[in-house]
Amino acid sequence: MNQRIYAIDAVTLSLQETQPPNLLIQVDARAISSGWRAPTLTAHHYRLPPKDGILAYDLTGTPPDSFATSLPVLTRVSADTVLKAVDLANFWGPDQPLAGVCCHAQSNTKQMLLQPRIGSPEILELPKLTLSEDIRPQYARDIRPLFRPYDIAMMIMVRDLDLGSYEAVCQYGELILARLKDGTMPSDGPWPASDIALFEHWLAQGKAP
Repeated sequence: MNQRIYAIDAVTLSLQETQPPNLLIQVDARAISSGWRAPTLTAHHYRLPPKDGILAYDLTGTPPDSFATSLPVLTRVSADTVLKAVDLANFWGPDQPLAGVCCHAQSNTKQMLLQPRIGSPEILELPKLTLSEDIRPQYARDIRPLFRPYDIAMMIMVRDLDLGSYEAVCQYGELILARLKDGTMPSDGPWPASDIALFEHWLAQGKAP
């Protein structure tokens, strides 16, 4: 059974100059361990056009079999899909353009918007939450899912630090942030910049539980 891949690092949109054009959607991501197979982008189904004009996808894959050997290290994966013969200006209906593409993973979301000039992708990447004063990240909802079971077990063993504990992460938040920023945590590869920004924003906004 397919499950969401752990985290998306980047979403790329490319317009293929066919007549009519195709829109290529590419995603670079990381699985929570080795052994994941068949990463796939699956589009959401809509009864009505979304108000924001953004088409959403889930990034899923097949996890390792229970009897297979897999390593608990972040493993790079990628997926792509093509919107064929796409009319960007009228994607959702007459005068209802495609505004962008949003891809969901287990721990984050990446969004790529299209420029006002239809058909020209804009390099604009948004994290799961808009980092503003009006939105306060919460540990249980936004921060705890960023720590894998492997991360929690490793830090308990090496540093006697329980990343699954709200109190412990609050107490050592600045130290954790420094390790995330210098790339020494996690041990098997750095977090995406958007996840680090989310953690830093959580600290700055008062460490809500």
